[in-house]
Amino acid sequence: SLQKAQLCAEKRLPSLIQGALKRLSSEADHEIARLKALQKINSSVSDAEIQAWMSKKDTLTAAFKAESLRLDCIR
Repeated sequence: SLQKAQLCAEKRLPSLIQGALKRLSSEADHEIARLKALQKINSSVSDAEIQAWMSKKDTLTAAFKAESLRLDCIR
C-alpha cells in the first residue's frame, strides 16, 4: 500500500542522504585539494576557481540536508 511504501522510504531516507553527503564531501574535497596543489605549480588556477568548488560543496550539502521525501510516482 501507499502508506507502507511511504514508511519504508522514510526509514531509508536518512541513510541515503548520509551516503550522498559522504560521497559529495569526498569528491569535492578531492577536487579542492587537487586544485590547490595544481595552483602551486600553475598560476592560471585561480582562487576564484577553488572558491567556486567550495561554494558548490556548501550549496549541495545544504540542499541534501534540507531534502525531504516525495513519492512522485507509484504504479
